[in-house]
Amino acid sequence: PAASPPRACGDGRRAADEGRDQAMKPIVFSRHARWQMAERLVAEQEVIETIHRAPWEPARQGRLRATRWYPLGQEHRGTVYKGKDVRAVFVEEADRIMVVTVYAYLNQREESG
Repeated sequence: PAASPPRACGDGRRAADEGRDQAMKPIVFSRHARWQMAERLVAEQEVIETIHRAPWEPARQGRLRATRWYPLGQEHRGTVYKGKDVRAVFVEEADRIMVVTVYAYLNQREESG
């Protein structure tokens, strides 16, 4: 069963963010997530970094999500995009984090925000 998401702090961080990197569970990718990553120009390390560093928010069906901006500077389907927001949707299990799917929102922003 999935763990309940921690309560948020006033500044948008999760209450459990303190020391989260030291105790981070192994991150495992579903077949679907890997396929979506390949289709959406998202590297495995970007997903891992997103889960490690971005605030976690509740998502549908008891899942969690985290979103982080990355520079891109690549052409995709005829348009050159400056950046992308990588959104990982995942389930925190007792002994691991299972990535269910990954989205990439391509954009023209120079930096996050």
